[in-house]
Amino acid sequence: MILTKPKSLSMIEQERIDADMPIVTLGQEIAKTKIELSQKDALFQSLGEELAILRLDIIQLKGGGQ
Repeated sequence: MILTKPKSLSMIEQERIDADMPIVTLGQEIAKTKIELSQKDALFQSLGEELAILRLDIIQLKGGGQ
C-alpha cells in the first residue's frame, strides 16, 4: 500500500471549481495571465535599461569615461 500526503480541503475545493470552470472563463484566465506576464517582462526590461544607465554613470564618475 502506497501512502500519499492527503490533499487539503481548500485544494480539493479549488480543483473542483477549476474542473467546473467553462472554457470561456479558462480563456479569460489565460489571457489575464499572458497580460500579467507581458507587463512583468516590460518592467524587467525597463529595470535592466535603468541599471545599465546607472552602471554607465558610475563608470563615468570613477573617471572611466574620460
